[in-house]
Amino acid sequence: MIPTETFLVLFAGGTMLSAALVHPRSVTLRWLRLAGLIALAMLGLEGFFLFRRDLPAGRGELMLFGLCAAAVLAQIGFVQVAWRKTQRLFAAIGFVATVVFGQWLLRSNLDPRAAQTIPAAIVAACALASATMGLAVMDMLLGHAYLNAAEMTMAPFRRLNALAA
Repeated sequence: MIPTETFLVLFAGGTMLSAALVHPRSVTLRWLRLAGLIALAMLGLEGFFLFRRDLPAGRGELMLFGLCAAAVLAQIGFVQVAWRKTQRLFAAIGFVATVVFGQWLLRSNLDPRAAQTIPAAIVAACALASATMGLAVMDMLLGHAYLNAAEMTMAPFRRLNALAA
């Protein structure tokens, strides 16, 4: 069973992945901003659980949480000033940071022998779970944006579906 904290972090990463994968000029700034806001909300919930534990969070966890939050905030900030390529870079950094943080959280909840068996498999599983959650939600929202925004075409929808397949 995946812990709640790991789920929230990986979901945030998946939304960042979707913002990094689509061509930034083929979607609206509202959609890119929404991806960042969803990721920020998930990280905010994660922060609540991180700081409300019985045991205080370690230095590594706090650093990874800070890196994830900084990447997401940078993505949102660069969307606000319409620097589409720069926001894409920070979205990619956010995805990588959340996968690293998610596998850290997952491995800390596993039996020590299970956590050491195949670390690459745990990282791959976290990356795939993150991608699945985030791409599914953002693909649905991209379809909704396509139906409601006159300036959008089917190109980003096709690209995101092809990458998710």
